[in-house]
Amino acid sequence: MKQFIVNLFFFSLLLAALIFCWNQLAPLAYKTNLPWYLLAFFFFTTAGIHAILLRTAQSANAQNFVRAFMLSTVLKFFFYLLTIIVVCFLHRNKAVKFILSFLVLYIPFLIFEAVSLMRIFSSRK
Repeated sequence: MKQFIVNLFFFSLLLAALIFCWNQLAPLAYKTNLPWYLLAFFFFTTAGIHAILLRTAQSANAQNFVRAFMLSTVLKFFFYLLTIIVVCFLHRNKAVKFILSFLVLYIPFLIFEAVSLMRIFSSRK
């Protein structure tokens, strides 16, 4: 778990550098502070879900892990969707920027989490 958090931290730093560069180089109409909040949001949700999955993976039954993984994926998806809906209703003038920022950060964190889980379980064989 500690190694995952360290990797997640450095991955988040890389994304933070990209966000900083974007805000420095992008035209004024495309600059926003939303990705900074989303970066923290994705960092903590990814770390939390990973901790839950690792705790479930330590059980002897592989079916429990598959169920927990599928359940966490579905719940995470609905939580993210609810977050998007709530923020868009509260800040209608920033909805498009928020949704685009969310999508742009969601994809790298999704890939990071999938690759990390694949590495953990491929090393256990």
